[in-house]
Amino acid sequence: MKMTEHRVNSNMDNEESEENRRINRFLTWLRAHGARCDKIEWPSYATGSQIRGAVALDDINSNEDMVSIPEPLLLTPDVALKDPDIGKVFEDNLENFTDEDMLLILLMHERGKGETSFFYPYLATLPRLPDTLLNWNEEGLSWLQDEGLSLEVFLRESQLTAHYTRLVEEKLKAGWPGLFGEAPDEASDSESKGVDPYSLESFRFAWLTIQARAFGRRLPYSALVPLCDSFNHANVAVTYRLEPASVALKIEGLRQREEDVRLEGQILFPCPDSRSPPRVFHLSPSPDSRSPPRVFHLSPSGSNRYKKGEEVFTSYGRRTNAELLLFYGFALLDNEHESVALSMPGIPSPPSWFQASLSALGTACSVGGRARSMAEDVLRPSHLLSAGATELPSELVAYFRALTACCSMNEKDVVEQKLDYMQNFPCSRHEREAFSTLGAHMSASLAAFPTSIEEDEAELLACLAASKGSEGKRREVDPWEIKGIRDAGVKGENASCRLAALTYRLTRKRIIKHHLELVDKRLAALNATLRMERNQETAFVVTENASERKKKK
Repeated sequence: MKMTEHRVNSNMDNEESEENRRINRFLTWLRAHGARCDKIEWPSYATGSQIRGAVALDDINSNEDMVSIPEPLLLTPDVALKDPDIGKVFEDNLENFTDEDMLLILLMHERGKGETSFFYPYLATLPRLPDTLLNWNEEGLSWLQDEGLSLEVFLRESQLTAHYTRLVEEKLKAGWPGLFGEAPDEASDSESKGVDPYSLESFRFAWLTIQARAFGRRLPYSALVPLCDSFNHANVAVTYRLEPASVALKIEGLRQREEDVRLEGQILFPCPDSRSPPRVFHLSPSPDSRSPPRVFHLSPSGSNRYKKGEEVFTSYGRRTNAELLLFYGFALLDNEHESVALSMPGIPSPPSWFQASLSALGTACSVGGRARSMAEDVLRPSHLLSAGATELPSELVAYFRALTACCSMNEKDVVEQKLDYMQNFPCSRHEREAFSTLGAHMSASLAAFPTSIEEDEAELLACLAASKGSEGKRREVDPWEIKGIRDAGVKGENASCRLAALTYRLTRKRIIKHHLELVDKRLAALNATLRMERNQETAFVVTENASERKKKK
C-alpha cells in the first residue's frame, strides 16, 4: 500500500501544516486497521485537474480491487446500534428510525466526541462545510441562470430544517433529554468541548456529508467508507461490495416514492410530504459469531481499467449537473447525463374539435393502476432535451404538431383525416410549420439567457486560465476550495463558484443549441421536399398546358 505521507517543514504556514498532520494521522489509522490499496497513491496532485485525488501506481484491470476497507472502519447503522452511549435508544425503538436516521445521529455523536472518537482520524479530514449548492449565496445562484434550480435549493434547505425538527428536537431531545439535550464537557479537543453535537449546524454538516459521501445502493445499509469517498468523480463504470456476509437484513415497507430511493451510493432523504411508509432496517449479528469482519471492496468494472500513472476515479452515479451541484458542489462540462427541461409555449384557445383529435394518440402506459393517455405525455408543460441525442424527442415534436393544428389547420384536416401528432403530417407544408415553430421557440429560449454561448465560453476560458495561474499552491493547502464552491458567500472567494456556474449554464445552452441544429437539419430536408413538390407541380402544369394547346390545334 502506498499512501503518500506529507512531511511538515518550518516554511509551511500553520494551515498547511495542520492539513498535513490530519492526512498523516488518517493514513496511519487506515494502515493500522488493515486498509489496503496496493496499486493506489493517495493523496496525489498528479491528476488532470490538479485537484487532490488518487493515481494508479500500476495497471489496474476491470474487477480488480482498487481499495479494500475492513468493515470496522465504516460508519454504519450497525455501529450506531452497538454504540455504548446511543445504541440502547435504537435497540429499544428500532421501528422508529430509518437507517439514514441512525447514520445521521451516529455521525453527529462521533463528531461530538472529538479526538476520543475511534473515527476521529477520518472525521478530521472531512471538510467542515461540505461542497454543495446549498452553501451558495444569492449572487452565486444567480450565476446559474436557472430559477428552477435556485428554487430547488430553497426547497432542500427547508426539507433539511424540517427533518432536523422532527428527528432531533421532537424525537431525540424530547424523548431522551439527558442523552441528547446537553453539550458535552468531556470532549478532548477545544472545538468540541461545550458545543452541542446535536445542534442544527451539526445536523446540517451530517446531512450534507452523508448526501455527498454515503455508499448504499449495493450495501445492506447506508455507510460512510473512509478513503473510498475521497476519489474524484467521472462517468466511469465501478462496482463495490461488502463481503463476506455477516448481517441479516429484513426490509419493511417496500413501496417507496422515487425521491425516497438511494441512488448509486447517494441518499436522497424523503420529502416532508412523502406518504410512503418508512423503510425500517432490522439488523442482527450473524449466527456464526466466528465469522471474520466483512471487507468493503471498490473496483473498476466493465470496460473500465486504469494504466499506471492515470488518475483513478469512482462514479457518484449517473448524475445531471444539477444533481452534481446540489450534492457535490461541481459540474461537468458537456456532461453526458445532463438534460434541459424546455418549457412549452402553451396552446392558445384550442378549438372545440382539438380534444377529439388527441384521442388518436392512444394510451402511453399505466401509472399507479391508471392508464395515462399519450396526450398527457405530449401536452406536458416542459419536455426534456438530453445531451448527445441524435433525434428530437418524439413527444416534443408532437406538441408542436398539435400547436400547428390548432393555429393553422381546420377540423376537416385534423379530425376527419384522423391525423396522429406522433406521425409526420401528410402535408409537408404543415410539417414544416411545426418544425419552424419549434425552432423559433428554441432560439427564443437561448436568447432569453442573460449571456450567450460565446460569452460564456470566453469567460470560462478566462476563469480556467486564472485558476491555473494563481491557485497552484492553494490546491495543496485546501483542495476542497477548488473542487467545489463552499466559499461562495462565506469567505468572499467565489472563483470556483463562478467556474461551476459557467460550466453548468454553458452545458445547458449547448444542449439546446444541439437540438436546434437537429431542427434545422429536419427543416432543410422538408424545404427540399417542398421544392421537389413545387417542381413536380410546375412540371405537371406545364404538361397539362401543353396538352391543352395540342388539343386546340
